[in-house]
Amino acid sequence: MVNLTVITGPPCAGKTTYARQHALPGDITVDFDAIAQALGSPASHGHDSHLAEVAAAAWSAAIREALNRPGRHRTWIIDSKPSPWRRGEYDRAGARYVRLTAAPARTPPAGRRRRTPARMARKDRSVHRRPRPATTHSDEMVSIASA
Repeated sequence: MVNLTVITGPPCAGKTTYARQHALPGDITVDFDAIAQALGSPASHGHDSHLAEVAAAAWSAAIREALNRPGRHRTWIIDSKPSPWRRGEYDRAGARYVRLTAAPARTPPAGRRRRTPARMARKDRSVHRRPRPATTHSDEMVSIASA
């Protein structure tokens, strides 16, 4: 079984920072924004659509591979708002959830929110043909004060 932590929360809540502060060398960290930047995006958020689409495919593949790798490694997945199907996958892997919250001043207005990996992954129709199990794990909430 994978030692899995899924970090959720709104944009600008500190999900990447939380992962960096808690992950150890050798841990697997799956972060959509880091993948997009590795693929050439100059932005830390709000990537151009052609980069976001490729990053979403890589993000989904990285999650799939991380969940299927047996061993003693720890895995951190940043997933702002997991779909019910994805949450079922995490639950089956024994995930622990950390839900971050942000002060309203840190959350961008709805019109400025970027396309999330979950929205981009909807293009992968095979994902949505699978049954969507109910959630079984509770979240740990962490509040990040505004800076």
